[in-house]
Amino acid sequence: MRICFIRHGETNWNSQSLIQGIIDNPLNDNGIKQAENLALELLKTQIKWDVVFSSPLARAFDTAKIVSKKINYHSNIIIDNNVIERDFGKIEGMKLSEQVYNLIISEKEPSLEKVVSLKERVMDFIQKTYQKYPNKNILVFTHSHIIKTIKNILNPNYSFRSSLSNCAILQIKYDGLKIKEL
Repeated sequence: MRICFIRHGETNWNSQSLIQGIIDNPLNDNGIKQAENLALELLKTQIKWDVVFSSPLARAFDTAKIVSKKINYHSNIIIDNNVIERDFGKIEGMKLSEQVYNLIISEKEPSLEKVVSLKERVMDFIQKTYQKYPNKNILVFTHSHIIKTIKNILNPNYSFRSSLSNCAILQIKYDGLKIKEL
């Protein structure tokens, strides 16, 4: 099974470096353009995408709708809470800074969703998707910390401090046992 995880297009909060988490912000005009450009890139791959999933948050779902239309995917987009952004708790709405990064990395803010929880729900999503769609090509419209969690599963030295641009893509293959980056 091939899964292509895609970060949503830009929001006004992204452009202001504000932590969004589970706050439901819409795409801005640039985010819409990013989604349209992403769709063109996906068309170039000539991969037939069999199933599309999305986080329930508008910025991911709207990115999924824009891309799905342009790549001629006509089935329903499946909403899955396991690919919603990390709950940053009291950190949400704060401007990203070294101090805020330290709070996130150290996980000292009690209201912050812990990495162990992120890993559990990401793996739950991957395993359940594999059970239902073992030989399919899957698109998943999601968020920064979901993709960073997968990168951290693949490489424990991967840092959540690493930047991840809007509409970034991470493709993996899963055989029921092991994840491999493509």
